[in-house]
Amino acid sequence: MSKNDEKTDITSGQVENQTENQVDDQVMEQ
Repeated sequence: MSKNDEKTDITSGQVENQTENQVDDQVMEQ
């Protein structure tokens, strides 16, 4: 795997975690 692919994987993983956290927050607020 090239370094660029690794960076993309890390970034998409972070975005996924952020989205999940936001959904969790919304569920808690309801």
